[in-house]
Amino acid sequence: MKEVLDFSFNEKGRDNFIHQKHYHNTCYEVIHIIHGEGSVVLKDKIYPMKNNCIYFINGMDIHYTAPNNPAQYVRSKILINSDFVENVAESTDCHDLIKKIFIQDGGICIELNEKENEIVDKEFKKMSETLKSGSYKKLNIAISLFNIFQYARNHNEEYVKPKSDKISEVLEYINKNIEKKISLDDICKNVHISKYYLCHTFKKNTQISIYDYILSRRISMAKKRLIYTDMTISEIALCCGFSSFAYFSKAFKEAESLTPKQYRKNYSKHE
Repeated sequence: MKEVLDFSFNEKGRDNFIHQKHYHNTCYEVIHIIHGEGSVVLKDKIYPMKNNCIYFINGMDIHYTAPNNPAQYVRSKILINSDFVENVAESTDCHDLIKKIFIQDGGICIELNEKENEIVDKEFKKMSETLKSGSYKKLNIAISLFNIFQYARNHNEEYVKPKSDKISEVLEYINKNIEKKISLDDICKNVHISKYYLCHTFKKNTQISIYDYILSRRISMAKKRLIYTDMTISEIALCCGFSSFAYFSKAFKEAESLTPKQYRKNYSKHE
């Protein structure tokens, strides 16, 4: 697999992933917001989209951007092979940092000051030039990524907090109970909202239906277990909240165009 799977520098306007839930196999993503307001959904949290913010995303978790005005949305983005990132971490002794910013919560957001923002923008520009020239590609990309990762380390506990509202409570409830059967009645009872408000507002804020979100989260969990564990496929189906093995297999193949067994064969990292 290539080190860099997708890259854009100061791109303006719509792209295929705006308002579209998605995840990537064994990849990490970094998005630097130059201009835009709205929301960024990372796994089970909704973050504010703000100028001069940078988002570190575990690509295997459901995520997407939802700018209020897509035509004026400006960002730089890199989608990187997770093995390459982990190799950078090994050579620079920053495993704990990589785990914290990409894995623990599905990603984080930090707000850069003016000087930091200019430096991060320059690092993305360097990567853009490296990818075009092709010379010393791995080394130069690794150096720029490491420099960007340092800002996450410098900010440490100063990460931007996710939004706190009823939809955030809904996401929290779903993810705490994702291994169980979840009904609209359960959510409404525990979060104290009406079904109409739940369905209408959830779709408005996240751009997907509540059932689509639950299914996507379960597929994401299953993918991680298929890659990193030796659990049987039946065990994975059960612990990810699927009502039956048959339903899990059908839903997984529709989402990934592979059966769970084929997916494990292609991507497994379990030794």
